[in-house]
Amino acid sequence: HDIVADPTQKSTLNALLHQYYSEIMTLYSRYPQSTFLDTLMHRIESLLQVANTIDGKL
Repeated sequence: HDIVADPTQKSTLNALLHQYYSEIMTLYSRYPQSTFLDTLMHRIESLLQVANTIDGKL
């Protein structure tokens, strides 16, 4: 089941990414020295941008 190809799933995909992002933000506030979390945050920001672009095209 391809999430991206299914238009009914597009908002779910975004919601999921936002959920991940806020979880990572919470962790990052506890461990501000973590380069891993910093990288992860930037990756998810990129994913959110991609997801928004996909939403617009579906």
